[in-house]
Amino acid sequence: MKKLSTLAAALLAATALTGLPAFAQEHKHSEHHEHHGHGDANEYENTMVAGEIRKIDLENNKVTIKHEEIKKYSMAGMTMNFRLKATNQLDGFKPGDKVRFIPDKVDGGYVLRTVEKAE
Repeated sequence: MKKLSTLAAALLAATALTGLPAFAQEHKHSEHHEHHGHGDANEYENTMVAGEIRKIDLENNKVTIKHEEIKKYSMAGMTMNFRLKATNQLDGFKPGDKVRFIPDKVDGGYVLRTVEKAE
């Protein structure tokens, strides 16, 4: 029985110790983001984002794009809707086109500031 208690205590200690480096790393990682979070948005202000048009909905003035990470907003790659600044913004584009674009956040939604076909 004493062996079992000693083994249980050792396992508990080992589990606690193995979690500490991960916690410390995670803590440093989030400190890093907080430290750079305020200045970096400007760094990515005019960065083009790669994506692919999935759907164009001119009637509702929006486009669905599957895109890579948007560093400007710390947003992972995903498929989402963007509003258009003007209905003619997508003249000559069709679903399946590879694009590069710059998004802006306006009134809680995302708008395409610029969009171009990717080569």
